[in-house]
Amino acid sequence: MRARVLHLITELVVGGAQDNTLTTVAGLDRERYEVHVAAAPGGEWVEWAGRVADCVHLLPNMKREISPRHDAALLRDLGRLYRRERYDIVHTHSSKAGVVGRLAARAVGVPIIIHTVHGLPWYEGMAAPRRYLYETLERVASRCSMRIITVAEANRQELIAKRIVDAARTETIYSGIVLDRFSQPVDRARGRLAIEVEPTAPVVGYVARLSEQKAPLDFVAAARLVLEELPEAQFVMVGGGPLLHDVLAATGDEPSFHVLGQRDDVPALLPLFDVFALSSLFEGVGRALTEALAAGLPVAATSVDGVPEIVHHEQTGLLSPPRRPDLLAANIVRLLRNPAWARQLGRNGQSLVTPLFDSRLMVAQIDRLYQACLAKSHT
Repeated sequence: MRARVLHLITELVVGGAQDNTLTTVAGLDRERYEVHVAAAPGGEWVEWAGRVADCVHLLPNMKREISPRHDAALLRDLGRLYRRERYDIVHTHSSKAGVVGRLAARAVGVPIIIHTVHGLPWYEGMAAPRRYLYETLERVASRCSMRIITVAEANRQELIAKRIVDAARTETIYSGIVLDRFSQPVDRARGRLAIEVEPTAPVVGYVARLSEQKAPLDFVAAARLVLEELPEAQFVMVGGGPLLHDVLAATGDEPSFHVLGQRDDVPALLPLFDVFALSSLFEGVGRALTEALAAGLPVAATSVDGVPEIVHHEQTGLLSPPRRPDLLAANIVRLLRNPAWARQLGRNGQSLVTPLFDSRLMVAQIDRLYQACLAKSHT
């Protein structure tokens, strides 16, 4: 008899956690599992969820921000859903779904509760009361979890050090990607012309959800510093999100900036860049960063959370502290001024991530975890 599994995530917007979740849902063996997805209504990837899941449940009371009224209603709605569908496994993703979803699962007696931490919801410099609240909520929800998956070993170690969860209930499973998508040949000159980028210019790419976490305005500030030294450089920003209008206001009509918004052809865009940059304040590992390395790009990134697990300074890329656009800019300039060395870093990065981040490996590891939990729950 197939195990019934629910993957619960806050939103089905374009993002690394959502990509990880839906890639897992698509890859799980349907001879072993019936797999459902639940999330807030809306979001660019609701249709994708409908294609890969056996059933999709949309939850009107699922709100990203803390809302006592909606969160209480969501707790009730999830309890009803869990009872009706009789899930063997509830696997939660992201902070809101992770907290409310696990509490509801414990309350109604779901046998197996698993949570994936795609990135810790707190970061250095966050206001202390907010950080304390997030840590407390995660500590409470973790008590409901049979297992917790982290997508970065750094996140796992921090959870253990803060005594949010004990080591025996944690496991790092890197967030896999479909590697074949990043090895297809691309006509670089034609691709650049299609996005109105000078074919021979040095190009720096940035792919991320334009949100506080990714600090896109820090990237814009770094780009302006790069232009002071390399005025011929051009900058391509790919992604949508709540700070899109701020980014558009900051870049205006300047010809050095190309703000493309949300795109579904990132694998075809990455080969158009000479350098990939990321200015995040916190990450798991950074799915866009992994994809850039899989495409063989040299990267300049902020040294946060799990990023140093794949960006080894001066080996697979260059690192700088968060909130230091000046240092990020300096690293971008180093890469652009030393193209042969930069290409070697890109090759090194590609060799590192290819065996570790194959989506098939990720799904196999999650499958093994499910089977171990099912065996334990039946004893």
